[in-house]
Amino acid sequence: MPALPEIVLPSARLVLMYSDMLVKDIPAEQFGVVPEGVNCNSPAYNYGHMALYADMCCDVLGRKDLFKNDAKWKELYEFGAKSEADPAGKRYGRKDDLLARFKERQETAMRAFAEATPAALDAPMPEGMMGDVMKTKGAMAAFMLTGHPFGHLGQISTWRRCMGLPMIF
Repeated sequence: MPALPEIVLPSARLVLMYSDMLVKDIPAEQFGVVPEGVNCNSPAYNYGHMALYADMCCDVLGRKDLFKNDAKWKELYEFGAKSEADPAGKRYGRKDDLLARFKERQETAMRAFAEATPAALDAPMPEGMMGDVMKTKGAMAAFMLTGHPFGHLGQISTWRRCMGLPMIF
């Protein structure tokens, strides 16, 4: 059977490919917009959130050397933080900066996953951190690299339709 990274990393690379497809035609001035009458997260919020959780994946894998642990980003993007419209980009930042941060953090987390020892991947998740569902740090990291960002990319796909942009496929 192939090693866990060989199974997970192709899907993590697909996250980056799909991300590029979803945002290439979104004008920068619309990146923080929330469509009128729609309760959803803007692409700006989603990308900041995904960057934060890719960073946290490094921490889950015990890679403190790769973990940025940015307090401002935690305040803006951690689970439970209120998503707000930010058409001027003052709260969440500029499109290009958010995309670059997400890509860099996702690639760094992928590297941490690829370099993880079997013992690091098999280590148990602590109680209260989805440990009842994700029993090992490898399972949690796999989710953080694939399932989690794909859920948020799905939100951006729906946001695109609400904004009158075409479907990607």
